[in-house]
Amino acid sequence: MNKGINKNKHKRLSMLFFMVYILTLISSSVFCTTTGLPVGAKYIALGGQVSVCDDVYSVYYNPASADLVQQQQVAAEYTGMMLGLPDSIGKSFLGYLFPTKKVGSFGFYWTNLAASTLYYEHTFAFVYSKQKIILPRLSLGIRPKVYYISYGKPDGVYDNNGMWQSTTDSALENKSSKLSFGIDLGFVYQLAQNYAIGLQIENINQPNISLFDNSDVVIPTKFLLGITNINPKYGLNLDFGLKSYDILTSFGLQYKMLNDKLRLYSSIKLTIRSYTEKTVSLIEPSAGVEYVFDGFNIAYAFNLPLSGIDSFGNHTVSVSYKFGPVVKLPEDTTVLYAKIDKLEQQLREKEQEIEQLKKKLDELLSKPLQKEEKLKKPEVKPKEKVEEKKEMTPKQQYEELFNRYLSKKEEMPLVEQIKVVDTIIKQFKDKTDVSSAQKELNSLLKQQKAANDELQMSKSYYYKLKSAGTSPAELKVLLERIKKKYDGYGLDLKWIDEELQKLK
Repeated sequence: MNKGINKNKHKRLSMLFFMVYILTLISSSVFCTTTGLPVGAKYIALGGQVSVCDDVYSVYYNPASADLVQQQQVAAEYTGMMLGLPDSIGKSFLGYLFPTKKVGSFGFYWTNLAASTLYYEHTFAFVYSKQKIILPRLSLGIRPKVYYISYGKPDGVYDNNGMWQSTTDSALENKSSKLSFGIDLGFVYQLAQNYAIGLQIENINQPNISLFDNSDVVIPTKFLLGITNINPKYGLNLDFGLKSYDILTSFGLQYKMLNDKLRLYSSIKLTIRSYTEKTVSLIEPSAGVEYVFDGFNIAYAFNLPLSGIDSFGNHTVSVSYKFGPVVKLPEDTTVLYAKIDKLEQQLREKEQEIEQLKKKLDELLSKPLQKEEKLKKPEVKPKEKVEEKKEMTPKQQYEELFNRYLSKKEEMPLVEQIKVVDTIIKQFKDKTDVSSAQKELNSLLKQQKAANDELQMSKSYYYKLKSAGTSPAELKVLLERIKKKYDGYGLDLKWIDEELQKLK
């Protein structure tokens, strides 16, 4: 009976060692998984490697993205890996991000990977990110990390002859854990039209993770370059990575529904891994869904490697929460910079428009108003000698008054000219021929109409200049010029006085 129990025990231990071996296959290094298995259901569904983030998961991916987040966020998750195997392999994550308005953003994360009782891995990382350090649209980030790796001590081993021995593995007698330090850098450059380019460099110092201080057992440096486009309705990311001799590429899509409350994700990832004697290609499709409400983001992702051991894939559920005041502009920075570019262009166009309007208004105000054709004084027949007491006929009275008007009209404003001629016509229209006065009145009214048309045009130019942001001092000068030119034409200039009052 004891022999059967030992046999089952040996079988179980062999399976656990096999699980650790599987972990090395799904990582980018054959030593352990400290290479950074993806976290965040959303980002796992987008390919598991992203160069630009817009939430708390930037503390885990590109640290430069951290300062693009507007308010505090915290996230937690658990991933059940290779479901269907006899014993569990699980991965946990906890992250926090604290943005500030002026000094940048701070954050940290902790990850844990456990394969039953045989293998534990913890990573602690601290993040700092700041925008506009070198260029207005460039964000920089730095992330120091601490790795802690621990191996369990089974109560027996197989010897060289394949016999089970109830003793501790000699390799783990003196040391079964390792502490290492790593450093990462990140860069994000904001482009116009909702685009951003990200570059992250992980483990620049290539931390050693060997229990026996073997200098060759290190976590290799990883370079990841990608471009991201985020729109109100959809988004995409294309990323390309290099790690030692491995090549990693991924393409992800996202679609937003129900006013951005429901989001769908999908991706395809290709990894070309070079070993000593052969090269292996791994294809991993992923999909996920996320729901947003009251500051919470709840997401689920499913990832299924199409090569390797048969299993039910990896399933991840993550929860993040936004809280606290919004310390930055509450909109996507790629959209913000695109709007800034557009506003700058509009400003340049507006300045050009202002100059053109000023030029047109100046030409209009400098242009003399159309004068009416000068009328010849009506010929007056020589008066017959009459007695001094004899009264003048209506025709003679009309001709005398009209000639007197013609001789003094240049001294009178237009509105007074119209008034005088109109009075003459009304006085004599039923007594004699007043066609000459009527012709004069028509000419004066035509001149008044032309002046009113120009006034309305000047008024239109003025309000356009005002809405374009012309200074009050310039507007006041323009109003005074307009009033001076059109005063005396009997036109409505009340609006000028009202505008001058507002500008005081």
